[in-house]
Amino acid sequence: AAHMLQETLGYAGAGDTVWITNGVYDRGSNPAFDATNRALVRAGVILRSVNGPQLTHIVGAADPASTNAWGLGSAAVRGVALSGAAVLDGFTVRDGRIPPDAYYGGGVCGDERAHSEADYPGRIVNCILRGNAALYGGGAARAQVQSCLVESNRAEYGGGLANTAAGFCRLTGNQADTGGGAYGTGLSNSMVTANTATYDGGGVASSWDLINNCTIVGNQANICGGLSRVTAHNSLIYY
Repeated sequence: AAHMLQETLGYAGAGDTVWITNGVYDRGSNPAFDATNRALVRAGVILRSVNGPQLTHIVGAADPASTNAWGLGSAAVRGVALSGAAVLDGFTVRDGRIPPDAYYGGGVCGDERAHSEADYPGRIVNCILRGNAALYGGGAARAQVQSCLVESNRAEYGGGLANTAAGFCRLTGNQADTGGGAYGTGLSNSMVTANTATYDGGGVASSWDLINNCTIVGNQANICGGLSRVTAHNSLIYY
């Protein structure tokens, strides 16, 4: 058994499932997508916890020398990078950061070659994304996000999520300049609550997809507290 995620993942190839037992994984690293990552999951590999996100944590790191209030900098460490059709299942990913020129996904970042929702092969399932920061998508970016809790993340665009496709998620307590809960994200069957934006879209901003079957409640912004430049179907938007 290995004690660092990246040590374990070095033996895995497409089609393999890597099982991770309870613990806090805050050592080891691998460079990908313009940042240092606590773990890089290769295309086609499933990284899965034995007992779920409450007991299995992947912890990134802020740059201790950063002058940025969020801890972004060259020594920052992102939580997880998903290459190609990789899967992250059942983890808490917290306190991840990136260099400012990496832009995307402080907690989890999908493949850098993905530029639209149809191109997101990487999946984040049954996870908690908490306390991460980036320029785009503090919690996660460029991935499919399913059945996750996304809370208390920060970014300039999309405090919780940016450029993702998300379903059956709860986005709460995230902060951004634009799109407190999410930015450029298609949402379905999800709750977006108590998120804030300095400028516009306290809940969701600038989505290229539809908001379907969602509850958008109690979000705040200077402009458009709930949704900004978004089309919603069969959804509740209030307070």
